[in-house]
Parts: sequence; structure tokens; C-alpha cells
Amino acid sequence: MIKILLLTLTAFLTVTGRGQKNIEGKYACADFPTCYLIINSDKTFKYGFGRDLQWDVACGRFELRGDSLFFEYLSDMFDQQCNSEGINFWNHSARRH
Repeated sequence: MIKILLLTLTAFLTVTGRGQKNIEGKYACADFPTCYLIINSDKTFKYGFGRDLQWDVACGRFELRGDSLFFEYLSDMFDQQCNSEGINFWNHSARRH
């Protein structure tokens, strides 16, 4: 899954990030708006992937070195702070036995 994340992030930023000085914002696939990358000014990011029955959410930090972005993956869809939308999240503590 991390390989998919890195390949997707690289594809987004290679096409959209060339020559830009300000990279903050939301980048989304035109064909699949559920595949997106949000880059924040505080050097954090949120990545979302959703297609067919596959979903993923990831959050972390990034560093800009020259013309390249380096991403550090810190949390995933099971972190409620990262996955505030509750995508594919099941709250096991709410179940009754």
C-alpha cells in the first residue's frame, strides 16, 4: 500500500507541481475526485484514495528539497484524527456482545 501511495503522490506532484512556488492546496484526479492530496502550509499532508471498493487515508509531514517533495507517513485510516470523515472505519468499542 505504501508503494501505491508513493507512486500516486509522485504522479500528482510531477504533473501539477512543476514551476510552482506555492504548493499548498488540494490536488485531485480529474477522473476520480476521491483520489486526492491535500498539502498544508504547516508542512503536513493528507492523502485519500478511493476507487471501486478500495479506500485509504494517510496523513503525515513533508519536506521540500529543491524541486522534490519527501513524504513521511505518520498515520492511516484507523487514526480518527487523520480519518475525520470515518472512511472505512469501524468503531469496535461501540459494539455490544
